[in-house]
Amino acid sequence: MTEKQRKILIIFPAAVFVISLFFWIVNRPKTRYVLFFESFDKGRQCLEERYFPHIEKERRLQFFVNELLLGPQNPRCKLLFPKGTHMLFCFFDGGTLFVNFSGDIVKSDDAASEINAGFDLLRKNILHNFKYVKKIEIFADNKEVF
Repeated sequence: MTEKQRKILIIFPAAVFVISLFFWIVNRPKTRYVLFFESFDKGRQCLEERYFPHIEKERRLQFFVNELLLGPQNPRCKLLFPKGTHMLFCFFDGGTLFVNFSGDIVKSDDAASEINAGFDLLRKNILHNFKYVKKIEIFADNKEVF
């Protein structure tokens, strides 16, 4: 084996390692979440998998609820709540998640689930993905609704 071949044998695996490390850092591992939405087909639900970055517990819940409000990626599925609904606050304390939505949540929208179905799906999504959440208090414009 020549000196040139030895250098190639050493440099090539090192280069592959450095490139692999770079791509691993750029595409850091993410956490898998399952999201449920109501389908436009009666009596069916859509299931979506999404991968979110690792972030602290309370911010993770806020991020997740905001993702739910953005709606499904599948056009055959309904939004949880009417367009324009946004989260005013979201915090976790002692096993209970408190979420306050804007007043837009009570508007009627054909592209969204009925309000009670939306609340049920919100609860299902959170309890399925965050086992440490035991109870969910939902507010609309600072008034408890569910």
